[in-house]
Amino acid sequence: MSDRPALRCVLLDLDDTLLDHRGAVADALDRHDLDVVPARAAGLRAIHLDRHGAGPLDEPERVTTLTAVMTRPA
Repeated sequence: MSDRPALRCVLLDLDDTLLDHRGAVADALDRHDLDVVPARAAGLRAIHLDRHGAGPLDEPERVTTLTAVMTRPA
């Protein structure tokens, strides 16, 4: 873990143990190339919200509605 996130916690007066919960939160993102790929590169769980069927269709975390995001297993 880098010092930068821990420093942010100190500056915001947050408990730095919150940093140990990466992966506990998922973000639904609509642009695979600009949103999903960079979020995953940062270590986040990203669900591709593909409302228009633009793909990639083989994306394992691909959904087409917000309702589907809410019903995905953790």
